[in-house]
Amino acid sequence: MRRGRQRPDKITAPEKYADPISDAIFHAVQTLDHVVVQMDQKWGVDRLPALVSPETAAKFGSAKAKLDAALEDNDDVEVARRCSVLARGYAAMDKEAER
Repeated sequence: MRRGRQRPDKITAPEKYADPISDAIFHAVQTLDHVVVQMDQKWGVDRLPALVSPETAAKFGSAKAKLDAALEDNDDVEVARRCSVLARGYAAMDKEAER
């Protein structure tokens, strides 16, 4: 997930500085990044989807693609929704992998 998104600032992204949509997206993705870091530390970087059933991995892939589309569309509401979906997906994959 870690996309290298930076918090908008006046120097590096003046067109996005003080833009509520850009800031909302940054914070939504930041919360998901925290979950991703935890899962990467526990299971290895990008390894968790390979440890679950193909059906679960496919659901994860679909959710990730929908987040990517929301990011591409710069849709802050959908990004927040999709980040929540993916965070729950990581929790489900973690539980499944532990079994």
